Amino acid sequence: LHIGASIGIALSRRQGHIPQELTRCADIALYQAKSDGKKTWCYFAAHMNDQIQHRRQLETDLRRAIKNNEFVMHYQPRYHVDGKRIV
Repeated sequence: LHIGASIGIALSRRQGHIPQELTRCADIALYQAKSDGKKTWCYFAAHMNDQIQHRRQLETDLRRAIKNNEFVMHYQPRYHVDGKRIV
């Protein structure tokens, strides 16, 4: 049995003393640690919050675009190496 852990760390002297804010910052750091690879740790940094906000905005925009049928499908044929026939 092998146990591994990824850890997100938020420091109260940097992120404030509000428990919910510390938990949110630690969660963002945990998400970053998991992105970096398994069995690692990460301290929260302010730029991580900006990245998360950007990603959330992108997800919101994509969901809205799908809901409003704002995507258009374009098809492009694939040709064989000889360039004479579609595959």
